Amino acid sequence: MIKFIHTADLHLGSLFEKASFPGDMAKIRREELFKALENIVNSAAELKDNFLLICGDLFEEKYCTVHDIKRVFD
Repeated sequence: MIKFIHTADLHLGSLFEKASFPGDMAKIRREELFKALENIVNSAAELKDNFLLICGDLFEEKYCTVHDIKRVFD
């Protein structure tokens, strides 16, 4: 049996410029997205899934930084 976890469209690095919440909440939301990815990766490891499938936009291309990419890589 093949087991996998699927996620999509995390848009890491988004600045939430057009969001209806204030800028300080945007910073919190950015951190929540990175934490969500960390939780997904940890769950895949704990469940010993065969692979993790990430579809859609992992990064928000317009705002993605080298720091964001390094954080995901680490």
